Amino acid sequence: MNELNKIRGYLIQENISGQSANPVVSIKYFMMGLDNKLYLTSNLALIQFLCSNCETIETLYEASNKYLSRLRFLDTMTITEIRTYPQPEKLPFHNSKYFKISVKALSPKINDSLNISVAEGAKDINFFVFAFDDELIVGLHAFIVGYADMQKNPKKRSDFLSTKLELFKTEEETVSNETLTSKKHLENYKMKMKLLIKKMENDMHEIKEGTIVPPREVIEDDQETDKDKEASSKLVKLNNGSLYAGTLKGNRPEGNGKEFLPDGSSYVGEFRNGYWHGLGYLVDSENYICYGEFYEGRVVGI
Repeated sequence: MNELNKIRGYLIQENISGQSANPVVSIKYFMMGLDNKLYLTSNLALIQFLCSNCETIETLYEASNKYLSRLRFLDTMTITEIRTYPQPEKLPFHNSKYFKISVKALSPKINDSLNISVAEGAKDINFFVFAFDDELIVGLHAFIVGYADMQKNPKKRSDFLSTKLELFKTEEETVSNETLTSKKHLENYKMKMKLLIKKMENDMHEIKEGTIVPPREVIEDDQETDKDKEASSKLVKLNNGSLYAGTLKGNRPEGNGKEFLPDGSSYVGEFRNGYWHGLGYLVDSENYICYGEFYEGRVVGI
């Protein structure tokens, strides 16, 4: 668990104008690879799932390389010391400890997903880096400061990659809504509930009209079958672009499972014939949770 905390956290991109006190608050969760890559996702539940279902950091990196976005950068990296954020009221969370890294990005496709306009070749990109808890930022900072040495030292690299992750499986990690300020949390909650109620009303109307929602089906499953592993640990790609972990029947989600959507939200609950069907809950990219009842892929009760 301690080793995981050294490579994971979340970051926000410094705004284009360079006013460091006013970043564009678009949170990306990340893991720092040992091959000049940042593994990124806006879906916290997905990164938690990968950490919980990989046996070593090496297999975690392999899974991240397959299922998460990647931002490649050159060897050189600038890292500031740990600081206290000067205007915490501008951030959507309580954490105040951060440091800034500057990398020369090499992946225009991934940069586009971060709202960055990149010309040909490498370009400096600045990120404000936070740990999941202020107390964990010291280890995260130390790892990134010693990143080049870790890459070049075969013994350190090998020991780190072979680190077992069983401890993480016994602890359920959560990023509580308490990390948001009370006022912002209440405002965001009201807004999200209004949107969800509107969606439920629209879904109910479509059900009455007989509008059909395409069922979710597996389109990519190149994992090796392991009879000793539970079916719920299997991760496959669906035809709507989501990733799904759970049981299948006839190439469709069936029973209990988790769906990690491209927009950063997740659904956890019951599936039937490729649909969200039964009881479950939705978790958005900011970790707001809403329990509900679903019918053939639609929200019918919250």
